[in-house]
Amino acid sequence: MSTAKNIQFHIGETWQIFFIAHNADNSVMDLTGASVFFRISAGSVPLITVDDAIVVSDPVTGSGVVTITPAMQVTAAIGKKTYNYELKVVLADFVSIQCIGTLQVLPSLFSV
Repeated sequence: MSTAKNIQFHIGETWQIFFIAHNADNSVMDLTGASVFFRISAGSVPLITVDDAIVVSDPVTGSGVVTITPAMQVTAAIGKKTYNYELKVVLADFVSIQCIGTLQVLPSLFSV
């Protein structure tokens, strides 16, 4: 079950994107044994691919967090604009795009 949600972060801060995975009937998805993937793209080109910075904090309740560090933003040349993102869950016999949307990167008053 895919949910659309638009989010905003400031450039140079650590972005934490919390999620709870759901089944098509809106029940909580058990993420035991699941792999979770996150992508940020400009158009069709992935700029940030996060596979190892995703923590499934409680598999039974389907909850977790994606962390994007300032270093990851610099490496991907993320700028102050709007990107697309997608979060995907893969189980042994099931693949689900859980969340899609835009990620707007705002300027920071603390950036030099």
